[in-house]
Amino acid sequence: MVAAVVIGLVNAVVRPIVTLLTLPLTIITLGLFLFVVNAISLSLASWLAGAFNIGFAVDGFWPALFGSIVLSFVSGLIGRFVSADTLAQ
Repeated sequence: MVAAVVIGLVNAVVRPIVTLLTLPLTIITLGLFLFVVNAISLSLASWLAGAFNIGFAVDGFWPALFGSIVLSFVSGLIGRFVSADTLAQ
């Protein structure tokens, strides 16, 4: 649960800044570079979790990239089933 909070904080604070800084590269790659940005965010969350001894670890870039693809897929599925109308009620 604490690892989810760390990931959420990194996604809320760091990810928008990195996304803005890498916007030209994201446009050139037609958005595929966002998977790399997500992998960087996941690696940073893993590093922070390790610094606070939380127990969340990602062992390298490729597992972080795969994890970012999985997180994007799951987030898309959840977003499909949970609409803004459901959240407003």
